[in-house]
Amino acid sequence: MTLYFLAAIDNTWSNVGNWFQDSGATLPNSAVPVSGDDILYADGESGTASSSITIDLGAGSCAINISVTASIESGNFSGSVALTSGGIINGGTFTDDVEVNSGSSISGGTFEASISNSGTISVGTFNSDVTNNSGGTISSGSFNSTVTNSGAITGGSFEGNVTNAFGATISLGSFNLTVTNEGTLSGGTFGGGVINNATGNISGGTISIVAMNNDGTISGGTFDVDVTNNLTISGGTFDSMFTVTNSATGTISLGTFNGAVTNGGTITDGTFNGVVTNSAAISGGTFSATESSNVTSGVISGGTWTGTNFTNDAGGEINGTAVFSGSGFINTGTIDEGTFTGADLVNDGVINGGTFNGTNLTNGTGSITGGTYTPSGTIAFSSAITGTDPYYAQTSAILGAVSADPGFAQGGGTYAPVITVTDVPSGGGGSSDILGTGLL
Repeated sequence: MTLYFLAAIDNTWSNVGNWFQDSGATLPNSAVPVSGDDILYADGESGTASSSITIDLGAGSCAINISVTASIESGNFSGSVALTSGGIINGGTFTDDVEVNSGSSISGGTFEASISNSGTISVGTFNSDVTNNSGGTISSGSFNSTVTNSGAITGGSFEGNVTNAFGATISLGSFNLTVTNEGTLSGGTFGGGVINNATGNISGGTISIVAMNNDGTISGGTFDVDVTNNLTISGGTFDSMFTVTNSATGTISLGTFNGAVTNGGTITDGTFNGVVTNSAAISGGTFSATESSNVTSGVISGGTWTGTNFTNDAGGEINGTAVFSGSGFINTGTIDEGTFTGADLVNDGVINGGTFNGTNLTNGTGSITGGTYTPSGTIAFSSAITGTDPYYAQTSAILGAVSADPGFAQGGGTYAPVITVTDVPSGGGGSSDILGTGLL
């Protein structure tokens, strides 16, 4: 049955005197609408349901304004619906626009047209665009089209693209298409892509997609994705199966990087467990991977490097407080400063300075103009040694082997070998006999 509303007595839908069987409102109805009825406004009427009632209607093609503590429990609605001052939708199917104002909520229903939310959405299926305004909250629901968030998303399943505006927050939820972030992402699972723009901050969440560009700030989160950083990474954990590219405008100041990192910008700190290739500036951090390299134009002025087989290529420079403790260091670039404690270093470049403690340095085609060198060696004597000065003879030979011609004839440097003498026989010579020996 089709019934028509006219505010003949008052504005309340629960007053039977307001319901008619014809659009001209000449045939009064004997009851208010029930489930299965179609409802329309009478000619010339638009109105408001303004009392504490529950509307349980079958179909409505007119515009409805639900206010105070009124609720829609079920029904099919082809007209627009507005919720104000505590209005609630708990169920129903809506094929026209729905407006949820502050203090009102959606906790159920299926929505085929656009939603404007300044209240709360906690349940529902949304098959058209949703705008979550400033002050609005989405805590749950299934969203199958575009969502624009200017408020807060604390949960839900999102199958369409999402835009998180400046000042807006996403703290939880599952996002399976692209999220464009200009606000804050502090949690959630992002499986469809994240574009982090200049004002965007990612401080948490799990991002597992093909690739992402960061033009904002990453301060936390777990990234199972290749990342290109164009602005700031100050935290986060980056999976070993994926890479991080730090562009010329990018800065990495903290974070844990378990995969390969290519640096064309600035690294000041962080933990790097994957291979690092540097062509720009590194001033700090902890680096543990084998076969990292400093290539042309790269400058390393700090950091702790424990990985083996590091290469400083031609055009690369090492200075400052960088510490290298891994063996197999190969230099074809320039070393001006730094501390080197690894077992082996081959120089085919230039060494102008630095401290080399316990390093077996082999100078190939390179030059050495400065630095402090303190290689270590052990000299053992036996009582079978005879001669007027057996200590000096053996010490000279061993020190000569330890030095292995590090190239001091080419100028500069201080060579101060540390020698441990063991099993010294009695008689003849003394420890002073070995001082100063073995220098080239």
